[in-house]
Amino acid sequence: MKTLSWQARKKLRKHSNEMISLRKMMEEELETEEAVIKKLIAHPKGVMLWSNKTIDLFHDRCREDIVYVDATGSIVKKAKGKTSPFYVYEMVVRNPFKGSSPVPVATYITNDHTTASISFFLGSFLTDVIRLHGRGAKQRPVMLICDGSTVLMQSMAYHFCGVSLQELLSSAAKNYHLAMHVFGLMTQATTMSELDEVVTSAVVVFSSSHSDRNVGKHFENLQGLLTNSAQSNLDDSTIVEDCVNYTEDNKTQGIMEKSQWDLKKIRFQRRRLTRLDDFVHTYKVTLSALLREYGDSLRRGRSSCRTQKQQKLQLHYKNKCQLIALWKKKDTEVVVSVVPTQIRGNSFTIRHSDMRTLRPHQWLTGEIIECLFHIHAHKCELGTRIYILNHYTAGVILFGEREEVRRHTLSKIHFDSYGAIVSFVHVDGIHWKFLYINAEESTVYLADPARNSAEQAESDNAAKKFRMHCTLIIYLISRSDYFKMRRTCCSKTDWVDIKWKGGVMKHPVQQDGNSCGVVVCMMAKEVMEVFPKTPTMAFGTTKKEMAHQRKVLAMEILTASVFDKEVNCAMCAGIKPPGSVPHHTHTDWIQCDSCFRWCHTQCLHMDQKSLEEAQVGDWVCSLCNK
Repeated sequence: MKTLSWQARKKLRKHSNEMISLRKMMEEELETEEAVIKKLIAHPKGVMLWSNKTIDLFHDRCREDIVYVDATGSIVKKAKGKTSPFYVYEMVVRNPFKGSSPVPVATYITNDHTTASISFFLGSFLTDVIRLHGRGAKQRPVMLICDGSTVLMQSMAYHFCGVSLQELLSSAAKNYHLAMHVFGLMTQATTMSELDEVVTSAVVVFSSSHSDRNVGKHFENLQGLLTNSAQSNLDDSTIVEDCVNYTEDNKTQGIMEKSQWDLKKIRFQRRRLTRLDDFVHTYKVTLSALLREYGDSLRRGRSSCRTQKQQKLQLHYKNKCQLIALWKKKDTEVVVSVVPTQIRGNSFTIRHSDMRTLRPHQWLTGEIIECLFHIHAHKCELGTRIYILNHYTAGVILFGEREEVRRHTLSKIHFDSYGAIVSFVHVDGIHWKFLYINAEESTVYLADPARNSAEQAESDNAAKKFRMHCTLIIYLISRSDYFKMRRTCCSKTDWVDIKWKGGVMKHPVQQDGNSCGVVVCMMAKEVMEVFPKTPTMAFGTTKKEMAHQRKVLAMEILTASVFDKEVNCAMCAGIKPPGSVPHHTHTDWIQCDSCFRWCHTQCLHMDQKSLEEAQVGDWVCSLCNK
């Protein structure tokens, strides 16, 4: 097989001399769009390979993803004499589609491993990029990664950053120096507990996307450890807020290893070549295959996006039609949606009568408002950062008697794990108000959706921003001993030492007498979208806008539903009827002949005789019977 493979490669050679053979290959492809050979170097030997397609690929991907530069050996055998071994230097971009191979955009095979040689390679490639896409294309990729070779780093610093490696390191961000000090701490650790403390604090500080109380606590811990070890003290400016993590979705080292593996084991099939023209021929074939794979991935991605968009549109249209039908029918207790909460295993069961409260000019129920709070928190991925307090518990804490409050200690909740609480309360049985407790600001906001004659004046006056509905806020602050009560009753010390103060948020006010619940939902959404910052609320509250918003909220509830009418009972939303024996396998069901929902006969209080009569003819549920 080796002999046959060698004979096949020999037939493809243009000349017995590899440099003449390469020159002839270069001349043949010179006027074609598939030209790959860009430069030939006779001494020391070297070939630079890229095409217009790979330049386009680099230009597109470098603006939004990482570019890798790496060196791989053991592909072309070392020439006779005292020459250096051949290395393949490749600039690689990763394929954005999972499971696809990384794509080389520029390749340089040479036995000259000096900074001048690699700089010539990078400079030639970037010159062609500018020639094809203009001077505006000369921009630094979002991130460059190499294997740590000094030659590679020096060449990349000069061509992509415009400075020498020494100047680049001297002007590096303070995070670099902090990281070096932390590595020093790790080497000085004498026990596993000391090492664990350093690693835990370092992980929190370096992996956080923004600065908060928890990051500050671990930074102070590192600061103390550095001081105790006689290293330089550091200030808070070493913590960078809102930096983009381009490596979060992928293991960068894994991509580099995959690129090397593809080059050696797949593209060149573990062969050790003896001539550069053999390398170039195999390279052209495999590069063409990789570019076709990348193009196919793009087409599959577009097709998938179109399919997903079509599915979303179909689901939206289906839910819209369902909503119109639900609003037209009279109130029933049929389950129309089941929405998961932030507590695993718990969910909201939304019935038809609850859904109809979202119609224009209706008062929303607490179940609907709280369900929407959880939907917004899930969309904003705040399930572990904001605790959604049950509105009944919030009302008890604010307005209940002390003995009643003692029954709502929430002993299983660790408030230190959260940065805030959102909830709402029912005032005088006729009005909803939004409750927002921000632990980082030590501030309690009780926002009233209705217009208040004193509120505008207090908002205009910066000195009175911490007053809103004074009697309620003062009463709330006086109840801040709720957290102290938790310490007494169930040994909970979270949020005990925070000195709470009342605050005011500027917000739109309702313009009718029944949209307080809708405005509360809009306030919660605005708070969650910008958390932990304080929101600037500017949503509309006219009757027309409120009517539209009610439809949007209803559609969100239907879209977030996990209720399956083919599996779950339309009356209890469960698989087994409430109160049934766990190991009792027999359950009677009946299906509506109109909407095809299934119901437990037990949930319908249907006896055996009624069930037999219903099975003979057509049977419709209470929703379809309205």
